[in-house]
Amino acid sequence: MVSNSDPLLQGPFYLVNLTGITVGGQEVESTGFSARAIVDSGTVITSLVPSVYNAVRAEFMSQLAEYPQAPGFSILDTCFNMTGLKEVQVPSLTLVFDGGAEVEVDSGGVLYFVSSDSSQVCLAVASLKSEDETSIIGNYQQKNLRVVFDTSASQVGFAQETCGYI
Repeated sequence: MVSNSDPLLQGPFYLVNLTGITVGGQEVESTGFSARAIVDSGTVITSLVPSVYNAVRAEFMSQLAEYPQAPGFSILDTCFNMTGLKEVQVPSLTLVFDGGAEVEVDSGGVLYFVSSDSSQVCLAVASLKSEDETSIIGNYQQKNLRVVFDTSASQVGFAQETCGYI
């Protein structure tokens, strides 16, 4: 359960304190983790403030350095050419919240498949334009998670759940 010292619900938004991210088990360093993030099932792709995104992107690029880069796609700028590959080791992506709660993003929510033959994939996370914007945890990264909002206790819970039957 992720607890907030500030109200969980502000207007139409559910806010959490995102305090860190790990990529492939490697903690990402950034000063931008002090800001709050919106948990939004209506937004597809997670968007992070530039300082956090750039740190996540750099670590992701480092861990996938063996794969050739590909052109960006829409708002996604960290893309790879996987032509001819049968298997790729995708680094894990874990969100860390206030109080130490950790949520590992389902492997299906880490990469976005641009082409139907999987030859081009992109990191399914984008950068916001400004540090003053609020990061958003989108539904692509909420795949196979049950998200429970306890507004009276100002908590949100995340539980792994196979949702493939839906």
